[in-house]
Amino acid sequence: MLDVAPVQWRVIRTVRPKYSCRSCEKIVQARAPVKAIARGKASFATLAHVVVNKFDHHLPLYRQAEMMAAQGIDIDRSTLAGWTGQAAALLDPIVARIAKKASRPASCTPMIRRCRCSCPQGQDCASQAVDLCRR
Repeated sequence: MLDVAPVQWRVIRTVRPKYSCRSCEKIVQARAPVKAIARGKASFATLAHVVVNKFDHHLPLYRQAEMMAAQGIDIDRSTLAGWTGQAAALLDPIVARIAKKASRPASCTPMIRRCRCSCPQGQDCASQAVDLCRR
């Protein structure tokens, strides 16, 4: 049997009670949870949902806003655009790391040497590949 569960939106409310010491009058409160966007209302999962729908599923932001409105979530298209831009800023270190790994200098490319085993003459043997960089 095949079943589908539609996207379920929920509001996460964080309660951080304050406690005080009667003798020293010091106030203590638990730390706030980490947010994807400072003072933002979107969780990491919400940002991932918006970005994947936009760039992988080719779903424009106005259509995403309409779909959310049909489920009772009223979010403006400009808010979704801001979230998309801030999610891109969060992904910049990952993109930079991939670009750094992808653009190795030419001296670091693997070299294939002629094989001296029982291969037919003139054929390059992949088992003799040597990575000069070793990074």
